[in-house]
Amino acid sequence: MADIKTSTTSLTQGKPKFSVALQSEGYKQLINNTLGDPKVAQRFVANISSVVANNSTLQKCEPASILTAGFQAESLNLPLNQSLGYAYVVPYGDKAQFQIGYKGLIQLAIRSGQYTDIDTFTIKDGEYKGRDKNTGRPIFEFIEDDGVAESKEVIGYMATFTLLNGFTKQLYWSKEKTIKHAKQYSKSFGNGSRTDLWSNQFDLMAMKTVLKQLLSKYGLLSVE
Repeated sequence: MADIKTSTTSLTQGKPKFSVALQSEGYKQLINNTLGDPKVAQRFVANISSVVANNSTLQKCEPASILTAGFQAESLNLPLNQSLGYAYVVPYGDKAQFQIGYKGLIQLAIRSGQYTDIDTFTIKDGEYKGRDKNTGRPIFEFIEDDGVAESKEVIGYMATFTLLNGFTKQLYWSKEKTIKHAKQYSKSFGNGSRTDLWSNQFDLMAMKTVLKQLLSKYGLLSVE
């Protein structure tokens, strides 16, 4: 796949409608040269066109930025269908950005073939018991009754994995720490728009964030 950033730089002049831009010879050539396979290119155009057509805010973004975000999803071999939750093309002002989804992260981990277990879940009020004084690891006492657990407030999020060689790791973030992180790094946090996934799917975004932090530091990911 060709260098995405370099390839799209020359196409950022002006801001034609995305559907119109896709029909230009410059974009057609860029897509074909970047993806290589005509069938892959045809599928890509159909998918990215559908994503943009179903998002009025995204339609206002620069076509080159939309294409770049789409290429990033394609380079990771993650489907662009937004409802699947693997990858997103998210509008930020007049620019679009690629954002990996919760299922996308898990998919890249699964592809490595190195995990026996990987999971994320919410921690309810009363389940967190502090940290082990020797190891510093968080201690939990999970509520066994699902009905009781459902009625409790979510106070944090945990991600955990175990590799084939027996290596295991977990990461716990309180809800307060998760919110602080989102405010610092998410451009759309708290704006209440349909593109603000933190407002619309907070727990899912929180679990994805904790999982991403864990995997990026200790985990193994693979595109293949």
